[in-house]
Amino acid sequence: MRQIIWMPVLILFSLMLHADPEKIASLSPNLTEMVFLLGQGDRLAGRSVHCDYPEEAKKIKVVGSFGKAFPEQLIASGAKIVITSTVRSQSDEAVLRKAGIRRIVIPDSGFEQYYSALKTLGKLLDCQKRAQLEIEKAKCELEQIRKKTDPIPKEKRPTVLVMISASPVITAGKRSFINDMIQLAGGRNVAEIVDQDYFSCSPEWIMLHPPDVIILCRMDNGKTLPDLKKNPVFSNLKAVRNNRILRDLEPALLYRLGPRSFQGIRLIYQFLYTQKH
Repeated sequence: MRQIIWMPVLILFSLMLHADPEKIASLSPNLTEMVFLLGQGDRLAGRSVHCDYPEEAKKIKVVGSFGKAFPEQLIASGAKIVITSTVRSQSDEAVLRKAGIRRIVIPDSGFEQYYSALKTLGKLLDCQKRAQLEIEKAKCELEQIRKKTDPIPKEKRPTVLVMISASPVITAGKRSFINDMIQLAGGRNVAEIVDQDYFSCSPEWIMLHPPDVIILCRMDNGKTLPDLKKNPVFSNLKAVRNNRILRDLEPALLYRLGPRSFQGIRLIYQFLYTQKH
């Protein structure tokens, strides 16, 4: 009799063990890359239109743009959790809550938050050991970079201006992870004196803070970059006169705080110190 009573319990427990894991959606490209890094790409039921790496991510249904959900598409995807590094619109909050979809914001303003993001995703996706392994690998990689660039004295570091857009000029300030990337690459961000993450700067400001190097890297993957030599605002800058403009850096390596950020740092270092000029 006792065996008969326990049978339904055992069956239920077995079903729970073999139940499909909860599906998620990602509205931030860097978080999508982290999910795949942790070997959990099959958990993604939706992505933003900007989530394009790795290649498999492009096969996932689009359910939003960067930081903003398309409620109908998101609900239809079956995802019960949506992860994002920022929230561009709160207007969909009530709709998502009613549909039983939970939004989790995972910030990305620095490398400590990168480690924290991996830890959060590890818990969320039930792969804590893999997450910890990736955290340790990232810390080791960052330490190797620091050993190479930390000894470079401040006065010998080339000053760098990152041009996220050229008209108006938008650049990265002290609070951005891009500022950290420039420092780690052995450079000195001309905008490190500005206590903001990103801001628009005037031609006059640039003239007062002339860079040795310009990183010209359009966030929208635009192939056409402005010719700074033909622009009177920039033509007299030392970086432009000496042709010290990094143009061919893949935007994702600079603008996404994720697994490929270390590759971006190394490429910036290579341009600053090993390329002929």
